[in-house]
Amino acid sequence: MLLTFSSESNQTLIGCGVDGETVARFSRYVDHNNPLPMVFSRKEVEHIQTLSNKALGFCSSFCCKEAIYKALGTPFNFTECELFFIPGQQLQRPVLSFSQQNTLLVSDCTASFFSPKKGEQVVVVHLFGGR
Repeated sequence: MLLTFSSESNQTLIGCGVDGETVARFSRYVDHNNPLPMVFSRKEVEHIQTLSNKALGFCSSFCCKEAIYKALGTPFNFTECELFFIPGQQLQRPVLSFSQQNTLLVSDCTASFFSPKKGEQVVVVHLFGGR
């Protein structure tokens, strides 16, 4: 599989992170109203519950947040970073809260999603801004 870097940002790249998981690991959360409240926001869970593959939605959001954590190299509040995952769309934009943008000095974030094998999800995150 070939991974390519494609960004729609003209800002300075300040971090890059990668994470991957098996989708099946998240199937236990599909029937919960508030799974992992320290990880997923209420709005995120509501969005994921509308998807036909809820486990993929939870997996993608979790991987995105883990990749952001790796790119930053510092802890942050996972519920203040939301991904409204759209299946089939490779390049997506996670939403960081205004306070997180200011604290972390991140002005833009892109996430690229790949499924190298059936049942796996990998995300590459690029953070932009200035430190």
